[in-house]
Amino acid sequence: MSIRNVSIIIPCYKAAATLRRAVASALTDAPSDIEILLVDDGSPDDTGTLCDELAAADPRITALHRENGGAGAARNTGLDAASGEWVLFLDADDALLPGLWSALDGVITDADMILFGLTRVSTGDIQPTDYLPAGEYADLAALGG
Repeated sequence: MSIRNVSIIIPCYKAAATLRRAVASALTDAPSDIEILLVDDGSPDDTGTLCDELAAADPRITALHRENGGAGAARNTGLDAASGEWVLFLDADDALLPGLWSALDGVITDADMILFGLTRVSTGDIQPTDYLPAGEYADLAALGG
């Protein structure tokens, strides 16, 4: 089974300055059946308007609006609306690295979850730290502690 039909959920709160970059990174070389759900979490700035603008410009993008409830509630709103077989969460101030879609093309797996690893880089003397190991997992419990 090839990994296709992906829903990308982007919770948005006060993200007017960074959202375009996040969306552009998700669309770069993306398959035609991708779905991007922008969930405006009651932003007091122009984020909601920007979500609508981005959705009007590309049929793969849908803007959803909700009262402020936090990132988790916004992700759940996106999950409720998602139609993809696979879900990818992307924060509005992050970007997907180039080459993701070509790396996923043709992947055959029975896993319910694929992690490419999560590395956070901080300023100062703190070195990058892997928080989630890359790999295929049958479910969340397979990640252990």
